[in-house]
Amino acid sequence: MTVLLKNSLKLILVLIITSCSVSAPEIKGSKWSISLVKDLRSDQLYEKLSIFVNCYDEDGEDDIDVIYFIDDESGLFWELDQDSWLVRQEESSRWLGSNSIVMANRTAIPRNSFRIFVRDLSGESTTDKIYITKRPVILDDITFPDLQIDDGNVALKEYENGTITIYSSTGEVLKSVSIDGNVTSFRTLFGQGKGSFDHDSEIFLSVDNGAFTLESGPWELSIFDSE
Repeated sequence: MTVLLKNSLKLILVLIITSCSVSAPEIKGSKWSISLVKDLRSDQLYEKLSIFVNCYDEDGEDDIDVIYFIDDESGLFWELDQDSWLVRQEESSRWLGSNSIVMANRTAIPRNSFRIFVRDLSGESTTDKIYITKRPVILDDITFPDLQIDDGNVALKEYENGTITIYSSTGEVLKSVSIDGNVTSFRTLFGQGKGSFDHDSEIFLSVDNGAFTLESGPWELSIFDSE
């Protein structure tokens, strides 16, 4: 009787431990890119880093609590949580990250290894590394894309093809379409009138020059006043 009781207690303990067990998050993949930015609002030129991580947690996707991108050489780090990261769904993969990581003084992004640190709600964590390798460029030597704007119509200047994107005030992509040198209206370009978007939405323009993504903006929706 005593032996049976002890064995039963052991079984109960095993079941409790198993039911309360937690799984550490996993990093299935990561990707990064650097954009060169011409900020029309501040009249600054700077680099912007985009990093996204494919995170998986057996305890559920909402169990991911925080992501740190850490430059151990300089001691700098960027923190993202559920309120600040962007979510990108690519087929069955869920990517978390940011497309707007910049240095506080708008200097070049460090060309170092960055440590990715992911922690879940139970305190379990995992790490990985990426290597920022692209050589810095002299931003004043770059020809940035521009928009030709006339009576609410718009066309791309300086380059043959690019992408024009409308962002919400929180950085969410609302609409992204291709643009070229042909003059077109807002409705034709986006397939809907500007009234479909919040008034504080902003427009950015980007092109790929082969080595970097070049980005200009923001423009306000009011440039399409004729819509």
